[in-house]
This record gives sequence, C-alpha cells and structure tokens, in this order.
Amino acid sequence: MQTCLPSAELIHLRDEIFQLKQEIEQLKQQIQFKDQMLAMLAHDLRSPLTAASIAVETLEIIKNKSDYHNNEQLFNKLFQHAKTQFSIINKMITDLLKSSKHMNSQLNIIPSKVNLAKISDDIINNLETKLTEKNQYIVRKIPQDLPFVYADKKLLSQVIINLLENAIKYSPLNAPIILSIIHKTSQKVEVSIIDVGLGIPDNKKQRIFDGHFRLKRDEKKDGYGIGLNLCRQIITAHYGQIWVDNNGNQGSCFRFTLPVYN
Repeated sequence: MQTCLPSAELIHLRDEIFQLKQEIEQLKQQIQFKDQMLAMLAHDLRSPLTAASIAVETLEIIKNKSDYHNNEQLFNKLFQHAKTQFSIINKMITDLLKSSKHMNSQLNIIPSKVNLAKISDDIINNLETKLTEKNQYIVRKIPQDLPFVYADKKLLSQVIINLLENAIKYSPLNAPIILSIIHKTSQKVEVSIIDVGLGIPDNKKQRIFDGHFRLKRDEKKDGYGIGLNLCRQIITAHYGQIWVDNNGNQGSCFRFTLPVYN
C-alpha cells in the first residue's frame, strides 16, 4: 500500500539541502566581510602611508644637506612622526587580521563558566601603562556576589579591552573611567564602561557599530572603525545586546549584556 508521507531518505535530503543553504549564506557573509575589510584597509592605510612617506622623504633631504646639524631638532621630530605613522599602520593590520581570523571561524563561540570580575581586573592591570600616560584611573564598580557568566573568555576579553581602550583614548587627562557590572536579571548581567569624553551625537549612536563608520571629528585619529563592529558581532553571538547611552552632559556610556551561567 502506497502512502503520501515522505520517505526517510527524502526527509534526510531536505535536511541536507537546508543545511547547504545555510552554509552558502554564511560563506556569502564571510566574502562580503573580507571585501569590506579590504576596502577599509585600502582607504585607511592611505593617510598614514602618505604621512610617513612625506616624513621619510623630508628626512632624506635634510640628511643630504650640508647644514644637517642645524636641522637636528626637525630631523628628530620627523623621525618620531614617521615612527608613529608606521606604528598606526601596524596596529591597523593587526586589528584587521584579528577580525579576519574571527570571521574565518564564523565567530564560533566556545562558552564556559567565566569569572567576569576576575578577567576585568586582569584587563585593568594590563592597561595600567596606558592609564598612567594620561594620568587616568578606572573606578571599579563590581559587586562581590556577581554571578559567573556563560561566555567565550577570549572574545569577551577582547570586547572589554576594546571599549576600555576607546574610553582611555577619548577621555581627557586626569579623567576617571568607570567599569560597572550589575546582575540585571536572573538570566542577564550588564556591563557598563563610562567616560567623560566628547560623547556620541544622538543621531550617530546606532551607526558607530557599523563596519566602517567614523565620526568626522575622529577621522585623523588612529584606528579604522571596525572595533565596535567586532564588539557587536561578539556580543550578538552571545545572545546579548550592545549599545551606547549619554553620560549626563558629557561623555559616553557603552553597555552590553551577557547570559548568566546557570
């Protein structure tokens, strides 16, 4: 007796087709991301490369002049400028490779029981040199009974480092930076990183998490705008949310959520 019900082989074939479609879509996203990264790199490398090239060419002219010793101060200034530009280029390429590596693995999250307070303290200690350079300090507001979170430790650390480094970069000298973590609900922890810098305009708060968006005032600063995009990808992969609020009349407050380890 024949039946209209699909056979087991047909069901299995449909499942395989569905899985292949998902894999194709993921590959398309990876290709799109890499194209975007290449476009970013070509665009943003141009400025520091041009600046470094001009500095090096000027150094060569000064060195070939007979009155080189009279221009020693200018020579040293140009040398430091070229060195800074090459450092910016190196950081851009390093960040790009990190982002590419994460996308190549499709941001495969390897979650575990993570002590968020502990890794936050470790990150703060590692940023001590950068904080000292601007005489800044981090105010730590983390409760003792904070629950563990369920997260990929390495990727989560990268998010916190990125947000704290941004706060250090855009905050004035002698400024406090607040790292606050609260147990928001039984299933969620919320992390806030608050600075007293220039803040983010209301109409730009969503766009700053795009792949290559820069505020006009920041176009001359080092970096190239994929840091926050990568943060969003990591937090989204953890089924969390990330956004930015105002910090009163001055500064920004970046917040993100993570699942509690149950």
